[in-house]
Amino acid sequence: MKLLIVLMFFCLSSCSDDSDPSGNLTGNSDSISIEGHTIAFVDQGPRDGEPILLTHGIPTSSELYRDVIPHLVSKGYRVIANDFVGYGNSSKPERITLEEQAKLLINLMDTLGIETWNHVSHDLGGLITWELLGIDDSRIKKLVILNTTAYFDGLTPPEFMLTLAGEEGESFAESLANPETGKVLIGEIMDSGTSRSFNDIDDIELFWKPFETGTATYLLQEARALFGGVLQERLPIYSDTLKRLNVPAVVIWGSQDPFISFDVVPQFFAEDLGIGADGIIGFDDASHFIQEDQPAKLAESIDNFIKR
Repeated sequence: MKLLIVLMFFCLSSCSDDSDPSGNLTGNSDSISIEGHTIAFVDQGPRDGEPILLTHGIPTSSELYRDVIPHLVSKGYRVIANDFVGYGNSSKPERITLEEQAKLLINLMDTLGIETWNHVSHDLGGLITWELLGIDDSRIKKLVILNTTAYFDGLTPPEFMLTLAGEEGESFAESLANPETGKVLIGEIMDSGTSRSFNDIDDIELFWKPFETGTATYLLQEARALFGGVLQERLPIYSDTLKRLNVPAVVIWGSQDPFISFDVVPQFFAEDLGIGADGIIGFDDASHFIQEDQPAKLAESIDNFIKR
């Protein structure tokens, strides 16, 4: 009887409602320690549901999918969305490599008892995904590519990343961490990558908050590494990895993206993956942060691809 009461208390105090349609994921996140790092993640939906892993990019976190996840959960999926080290609610050490991020991601899925899954990549999450595929491509059942790259052509880096990588990087990082200036800057960054006006105070707060606790410093090192040689070294390797990949894939793109050209990059992916023009879906009413612009439409497209 005492054991039953303890179990009931545990569930009431720590088990989240998988069907909760709340857009704000902050209260539904969990975390575990892996190799000395705190890894924050969202895990919603039925435990026996078809698993989907959603990865984010710069300067966001799992919150980027806050309006996508409820739609996928309602379709019966088990949805995991992680915060990469340095972002969101995960730990913020000195920068770790993209390969180390990929290994931590595999470790997270191992810890959750998920052997294979459907994988959604976006922005920096794409680069980490290519690293993961280079380590073990048997883990991914189907691959969804959203506004990311493995190529130099068609890439126009956001101005804030170039600033961070340049001489004014440290002062810009300090501005990002400052509540008065940081929220304005994050609002501008997100607004530049959405087709709608990104001006909701609560939404801006979601993405700015981690910058107060270390993401600004981490991103400074990330930008310096990426533009200091990492992209030059790794992008050709990523393209080769994709050419060897034998996994069903689809490219879903916010065609208004000012950073990664819809006219160039999806075609490269289609050629390397051998999926043809039919494997490219463009959203004319979405930009780089496709999750912000068209969450329901994106979830429907992911669902259609996985079920076909």
